[in-house]
Amino acid sequence: MVQYYLLAVICCVLLLIAIKIWVVLRARRSVIETNDEENSFILSRAERDIMLREYDYDPYNTAIFPDTLLEMLKKVNRLNPDTRQLDAMDEWFKRATPKLMHNGKCLSYIDHYGHLEDMFWKNVSELNLHLEQDKKFQMLLFSCHYVSNFGYWHNNFSNMLFHFGGSYGTLLPEVEEVINKDNRLKAAKEIYYRARGYAKT
Repeated sequence: MVQYYLLAVICCVLLLIAIKIWVVLRARRSVIETNDEENSFILSRAERDIMLREYDYDPYNTAIFPDTLLEMLKKVNRLNPDTRQLDAMDEWFKRATPKLMHNGKCLSYIDHYGHLEDMFWKNVSELNLHLEQDKKFQMLLFSCHYVSNFGYWHNNFSNMLFHFGGSYGTLLPEVEEVINKDNRLKAAKEIYYRARGYAKT
């Protein structure tokens, strides 16, 4: 009987701890959202939802609701396509590129693997996709997430953004206006303009 009482006490303590953590995180999120309102008058709510969030490809497959497109992408061979036999998944990758470029989790996965990123840019070129006219793709590339432990905004797709800046570079005016006025995108802006500088030399 004593064991049941002890178990009940432990459960209550854990519940109180969970509630306290939830309250602290909610308060922190409230501060971030308040800063969002103050700093991003230029961003609509939908644009904030794209540009100010973390995109994680979930390497351990622990997602409750897995992304079907991402699960298919994970079947693509990540080895150098120049030194291996191409297969059906490479063809799928090419066909799916227009969808992949608008999926943050998929871009996170591609950004993480160099050969996949090379294949992505090759697909973009061969499919003649006009990135300079694609607002959502540009917004995703410049997206940042808040690192609460250190108190700064971190760019999601550093590798892809650097390649884009060096090889394509042209931004839609509304996207360029956002990155120049919103300080939370400072890290992404620096990567982009550094790549532009290298491209011009």
